[in-house]
Amino acid sequence: MCSSDLEPKVKKLLSFIERIAKEAQHPLPDGPSPGDRRKLIVFSSYADTIGSLRDKVVEQINGSSKSSALAAYKDRVPEAIYGSKQGISQKHRASVIAQFAPRTAGEVDALGNPISADKYDILFATDVLAEGVNLQQAGHMVSIDLPWNPMRLVQRHGRIDRIGSDHRKVRIGCFFPAEHLDRKSTRLNS
Repeated sequence: MCSSDLEPKVKKLLSFIERIAKEAQHPLPDGPSPGDRRKLIVFSSYADTIGSLRDKVVEQINGSSKSSALAAYKDRVPEAIYGSKQGISQKHRASVIAQFAPRTAGEVDALGNPISADKYDILFATDVLAEGVNLQQAGHMVSIDLPWNPMRLVQRHGRIDRIGSDHRKVRIGCFFPAEHLDRKSTRLNS
């Protein structure tokens, strides 16, 4: 799919991802590694939304040139994380999470070193990960939708804004509905 054919939401997310990757290329003398600075969590309340969005983003990453900042993410995006009702076991979900944030969400050896390899940089997830998971190895989070309960946004945010984070600042983003969404739907019903 040509990037000009993409939905505005996908284009905006890809632009954000590309900016993160470009910023991570610049060394920080005493901050997180470039890999940790590339890490992003994308949340949606809906499994269909997060799965489709993940597939479109991965398609663009895989189609990017080697000189593109997006190339840093090739083979670094696991399948989307859903609840067990969508057929993903807790064991598999825990394995993916440990490979996204091995220092903060994975098992460690007796010396405190992570056992899991650091395989992933972008995690697409439903709210199944909005509580009780330490993902502060990531410094970026985006909510694709606005949940009915605003506390859900705070819970999502809390996955990366935690004690023990190496990030001096975390970047939180939200996608908002179209400004005049109510007016458009009213016209369609008239």
